Amino acid sequence: MKKRILRTEKTTRGKATVRELLKSLFRYGKTVTTLAKAKALKRNADTLVTKGVNGSQVIALRALMKSLGDRTAAREVLRYIGYAIKKRTSGFASIEKIGFRRGDATPVASVSLMDFVKPEKKLSTPKEKVVEKKALTAKEVKKIEPKAKK
Repeated sequence: MKKRILRTEKTTRGKATVRELLKSLFRYGKTVTTLAKAKALKRNADTLVTKGVNGSQVIALRALMKSLGDRTAAREVLRYIGYAIKKRTSGFASIEKIGFRRGDATPVASVSLMDFVKPEKKLSTPKEKVVEKKALTAKEVKKIEPKAKK
């Protein structure tokens, strides 16, 4: 029996939805969506991470940019995700069922990348902290006024 393809992957709108979910997954490492979209997202994420891990950097970057449509997301796949998950051969993303959405009882799932910890970005030049004066509450104003009169 032929495997049924989700409707979200066939239409242009569905492809755009999966593409945006992929960008979000690669940017933050975790995404919450419906179960049907999560299954499509996992399938596409596994293929893209495989492209990022194996092969030449230039060829992989072009293939990732073609499917993601975003240069920064493609570079994140190559830099952080490719090296963090290089030990694995498959199963780069995992689906965890959360429950049901309150409004329409649709099953909701969380998709996350396995063994992925995003490094903190370091600022090239330290910025000076601007300290803003805190607005006084009414109680604090009353405490200050009697002291000022004496």
